[in-house]
Amino acid sequence: MRSIARVLTAWRRSTSSPLSWLGSLRAGHLMEAYGPIRLLSGGAVILLMCIGIARLVDRRTTAARTPQQKAATEPLGDSQSGFAMLRSDRYLMLIAVLVLLLNVVNTTGEYLFGKYVVQRAIEIHGADAAAEAARGQFIGEAYSSFFSNVNLLGLFLQLFVVSRLFKFLGVGKSLFIHPLIAGFGYLLMLRAPSFESIRVLKTVDNAVDYSLGNTTKQALWLPTSRQAKYKAKQAVDSFFVRAGDVVQAGIVYTGELAAFSTPVFAALNVALTAGWLATAAALNRRLRV
Repeated sequence: MRSIARVLTAWRRSTSSPLSWLGSLRAGHLMEAYGPIRLLSGGAVILLMCIGIARLVDRRTTAARTPQQKAATEPLGDSQSGFAMLRSDRYLMLIAVLVLLLNVVNTTGEYLFGKYVVQRAIEIHGADAAAEAARGQFIGEAYSSFFSNVNLLGLFLQLFVVSRLFKFLGVGKSLFIHPLIAGFGYLLMLRAPSFESIRVLKTVDNAVDYSLGNTTKQALWLPTSRQAKYKAKQAVDSFFVRAGDVVQAGIVYTGELAAFSTPVFAALNVALTAGWLATAAALNRRLRV
């Protein structure tokens, strides 16, 4: 059952859009009709089609580029590597730390939510082998509803809230909103709330991440140089994002060996969120300089 939850959790990285919301609404029915293996195979085919379309568009637009556009794609020369730029620039390193902590906290929250979904399925349908199909269907439908709500709320926030927050608070102060929401949710988890409460908290957390969180992270790169955008940003978006996944996997592995309860995992996330807030405060100070 947890393998099904992990498959569905891997899908959470999709951006908030009308199509992703509609897709989430249909996911529960598709899971029931085709199962995870066929859905993953179909997703792989669609990704290959996207690669082909991207290559076709690139070939057609290369010849039509203006001199300014061609200059923007010229090599950057033999300047510092992305990791060297991170080591030498505190602002860039703070962005990397922010991304790392955000990813650890968010993916650990996904693990906790997945545990709640599986436990709820067992409570309703039992743990015996005869009810495995019913438990799988419940998990698929629960995640379908969860992602549809996340995408719909994220779309609303992106359209009507994010720009206004940037206008009135600025990028620096907007950095505090997501960790404050996440920290509040994990503080409530210390008391092991109900499945419905966890679903609401995680829905808001993910929706803010997809909308305000992603936009704010990209805005942090605006005052940096072209070299930083092309080199340091690639190091952050590849290594530090994946490093967050590795750290989270280590936390979960250690916690499972030590038989950590949900409140213990939540307490770890509260501590990590405190570090996330401290990093946001340091970035905010540098943006104001």
